[in-house]
Amino acid sequence: QPSTFAQARTIINTDGFGLRGLNKGLTSTLGRHGVFNMIYFGFYFNVKDAIPASQ
Repeated sequence: QPSTFAQARTIINTDGFGLRGLNKGLTSTLGRHGVFNMIYFGFYFNVKDAIPASQ
């Protein structure tokens, strides 16, 4: 079974390094993280203001 680096080398040699090669899932990953961060930080800052500070 080929190593991770051997597989990466094969992908880069056949499809390149761009969005069709090694970074094929980058667009969907960035979209997922963007949506998650909008929800997480929006919720966090709203809840943070609602919780009273410790004495």
